[in-house]
Amino acid sequence: MARETSLAVYHSIVEKMAPGLRRRVCEILLVHNGCLTSSEIASRLNRPRDSISPRMKELIDRDLIEERAVRSCSVTGHEKITYFLSGREER
Repeated sequence: MARETSLAVYHSIVEKMAPGLRRRVCEILLVHNGCLTSSEIASRLNRPRDSISPRMKELIDRDLIEERAVRSCSVTGHEKITYFLSGREER
């Protein structure tokens, strides 16, 4: 059931955005069950963090992702905000 809900949320999100980096960010959050920092997302996409951070703001403004907890980033070791797909149940 959780997998079906996750896919339904993903498809509703994809319909709201143009293809490109924003879509790839949401795909990473879906595949990795969310709660990743922008540096962790950038690392998984093999992109500089500076190319990801503006997309995070755009996705927040579109209510597609939301900020969650602050935790130590596995890439930088610094305390960073994590992001989660809006409308998804946290496991």
